[in-house]
Amino acid sequence: MNILLVNPWITDFAAYDFWVKPLGLLYAGAFLKARGHSVRIVDCMDRFGNASNGAVINGDNRYNTGKFRREIIDKPACLSHVPRHFCRYGISIDSFRALANTGERPDTIIVSSVMTYWYPGVVEAVSQLKNLFPGVPVVLGGIYATLCTDHARDSSGADVVVAGSAPSKIIQAVESAGGSTGDGPVPNDHFNDWPEPIWEVYGTLKTAMILTTRGCPMNCTVCSSKILFDGYERRDPVKAAGEIAALSRRGVEDIAFCDDALLIGTEKHAAILFETLIAENSTVRLHTPNGLHIREITPKIAGFMKRAGVATVRLSLETASVERADDFSNKVTREEFTSAVEILYSAGYEPDDIGSYVLVGLPGQSYDEVIDTIDFVADTGVKIRPALFSPVPGTVEFERAVRAGMISHGDDPVLHNNTIRTVDWFEGGKAGYDKFSKLVLHTNSQM
Repeated sequence: MNILLVNPWITDFAAYDFWVKPLGLLYAGAFLKARGHSVRIVDCMDRFGNASNGAVINGDNRYNTGKFRREIIDKPACLSHVPRHFCRYGISIDSFRALANTGERPDTIIVSSVMTYWYPGVVEAVSQLKNLFPGVPVVLGGIYATLCTDHARDSSGADVVVAGSAPSKIIQAVESAGGSTGDGPVPNDHFNDWPEPIWEVYGTLKTAMILTTRGCPMNCTVCSSKILFDGYERRDPVKAAGEIAALSRRGVEDIAFCDDALLIGTEKHAAILFETLIAENSTVRLHTPNGLHIREITPKIAGFMKRAGVATVRLSLETASVERADDFSNKVTREEFTSAVEILYSAGYEPDDIGSYVLVGLPGQSYDEVIDTIDFVADTGVKIRPALFSPVPGTVEFERAVRAGMISHGDDPVLHNNTIRTVDWFEGGKAGYDKFSKLVLHTNSQM
């Protein structure tokens, strides 16, 4: 079959390109290509595509990050109280239609999804595709499809909704929808046996993402990792290093790890991965936007990270509250955080290279708790990266948010949007949030 892969628009109050790539969709394409199908992609969020198609490089910043092209659109009615522009980020609709029509007519279309509250971009993409290719089945997968499966079946417009990421399940759904089977092998569901993502579908590729572990052994109350995959698997670290090196040789300049637990069991995985990259003399810059488990940072691993090209380090502190840390698998203490930061400095990292996530707006969380955490992080010289709470269906914190009256079961998923915290959590609403933002900016500027 000819299969069209589509990464839809982001619809939100804000969006920024921190090396964003539709990794799950690229893996799905690899599964189907191995099966013998032909695949191509329309990536609405590709800033490095052909400028004539509207995917212009906009506002480039450090390490090839930058702003997405955006169009202001109507807010969903339930977000009308948020005093910010609501936008569709990515290429124009005209460019989308032109790119979708380039090449052979698809026999089946796969649309990906990420944040639950970005689903209006999914709905728009499916609608456009149905108009362009009447009668062609549309299969929807990804995080939104997995966490809000019933909503996706009722509201997305897709013909088939797939929950989960197992290759066998994806292939079965796509081939059943398209009415045609491939003659190649079905990739093993075990993560280490997956083929590499189909990066070849991109012309210009300056940034990429890589997954070297799947799942997480922790049980943090805010996280959906165990809902998306209830297990923890590692790729062969030498094989993963080879994928990074190959991307570097192709001209990729920045690669972001999207592992939830990259440093768990470092001696069996991350240490080997980084040591192999050092031997490869790879020049690619590496980034850890998902946050690292602080307890696993030793002088040895920090030295390996620095020499292997890890340029930006994000730490998963979330809170310095001893009581709340119990909810986060007791994964770090204040003493361990301070020690890890000192180790990173000793390895050659500068304060501008390191940031720590601080959760803001949790159910029952006080403003004083947040400020205490910010003060603690600031004392180490590490940049503060506020992470506004988003209630994720199926998590412990979502149920707490329900009990606190922050959200209800059955609410429109756009109400999962963390920007709502800027209005309803801070004392004084948006004015209170603006005051908080200025405090964080000032604190970071003093480091």
